[in-house]
Amino acid sequence: MAKKRALCCISVDIDAVAGWLGSYGGEDSTSDISRGLFAGTIGVRRLLNLFDKYKIKTTWFIPGHSLDTFTEECRMIRDAGHEIGLHGYSHENPTRMSLEQQHVIMDKTYKQLTEFCGKPPRGVVAPWWESSKEGAELMMKYGVEYDHSFSHHDCLPYYLRIGDSWTPIDYDKDPSHWMKPLEPGSETGLVEIPASWYLDDLPPMMFIKKAPNSHGWVNPRDVEDLWRDQFDYFYREYDEFCFPVTIHPDVSGHPHVLFMLERLIEYISSKEGVEWVKMEDICDDFKSKNQPVKGALLPAEHGAIIQNPGHYQYHFNTTTTSTIDVKELDKSRLPYMGTYLRLALDREIKHGSARKLYLQPLGSDEIYIRPILNKLAQTNGELVVDSSLRTIRTFIKFRRIILKDRHIQDRKVLINHVHVTHWGIVIKIFFYEFDTYRQVTLRSTESSASGSRNFGVALACLGTVRQERLHTRQNRLRGKIGQMPISRLK
Repeated sequence: MAKKRALCCISVDIDAVAGWLGSYGGEDSTSDISRGLFAGTIGVRRLLNLFDKYKIKTTWFIPGHSLDTFTEECRMIRDAGHEIGLHGYSHENPTRMSLEQQHVIMDKTYKQLTEFCGKPPRGVVAPWWESSKEGAELMMKYGVEYDHSFSHHDCLPYYLRIGDSWTPIDYDKDPSHWMKPLEPGSETGLVEIPASWYLDDLPPMMFIKKAPNSHGWVNPRDVEDLWRDQFDYFYREYDEFCFPVTIHPDVSGHPHVLFMLERLIEYISSKEGVEWVKMEDICDDFKSKNQPVKGALLPAEHGAIIQNPGHYQYHFNTTTTSTIDVKELDKSRLPYMGTYLRLALDREIKHGSARKLYLQPLGSDEIYIRPILNKLAQTNGELVVDSSLRTIRTFIKFRRIILKDRHIQDRKVLINHVHVTHWGIVIKIFFYEFDTYRQVTLRSTESSASGSRNFGVALACLGTVRQERLHTRQNRLRGKIGQMPISRLK
């Protein structure tokens, strides 16, 4: 039999009072808040004693509220050498928050943990394991290296894919409307350490008054059998795997569950090749053996946002136009520029504002442009890009990316006003969908003869062209109307 290697982690979410404020519906109950106080004090200290007994270093995901409320206990966790990761502030449900609210919470808790631990956090668990559409993008913006919220696998880490789309069933429409497969999104370099409700202590063993299917009195020995069966299967079928268990001091701080954990730790530790590790160790092990696919959307450099926050600032205004100012962004420190436009579009669509957005600058790489196109496929929005495409070649590349995007074409999306500047030439392009042609309008403000020649090259590379009157100091060009099939551009 091949040599086994099992990376086992019993991670802890200190939901405590924050869990009742943000998720469990006990914010108006002094009794439930009291239960949260037990979790943040007695429960945490008992779990620290458990891990110390078995010489285990693990990962604690601590909401900002718990850190502020139970600072002494959190200091004990830090000083014992455990890893600390992000878990919201008041255990808020990300899917119910606006983009601005998500950003404020991420910024607050990221800086809070960085100051408390003396280093930026590397991992995150979405409260309630509910991640918003923007969640992973926000993580990558802050240089988070791994997430523990999704369940594409149950015992092997993987690089997370984001932006998958699917069609819900609408019985008021013809079945052809929803009989479509899931469309995969974009690959990323964000490591996903699997999350599993079947390896979580809370659903079966915590009573929640406002949950219609709440349990709380499940025998821990039954839960122990479930967890042992999963470990035994993985151990039999895989030579290498991870075994990430999620517990809460709200539940596992009680004697009957502590006894269960002791039995489970002793059983698993009896197997050859078992290592008790932190989540960051699982992440590092996976990254040492696996590289993201080419073109994947990569997290920003770890900790870079603390050292140079100006590189990552973006803002919204309440006028008819959303403005995203990303300055001179360094590709090596940015997940992808399209994130900012995409997030702004979400905000504008939600609030019913104008659909015109500005982005400056924009890279010509497909990974920067693709998220913009995917989001524009959901609206007839107007996009204005003041871009730094410096050569005709990169301009052609930009156009080809748009032309080959069948997802955009199928939705009959109108993309207006793409302003591209290179060598002083301002090109204004209107993309209209009709049959197999695009209509393009170009206007040059270049004052040199070389600029006119370059402009002519650009004309030859475009589809249907209407050349406007071009004013220069050295010459005056009057355009003609011509047509060219898209196939000539592919």
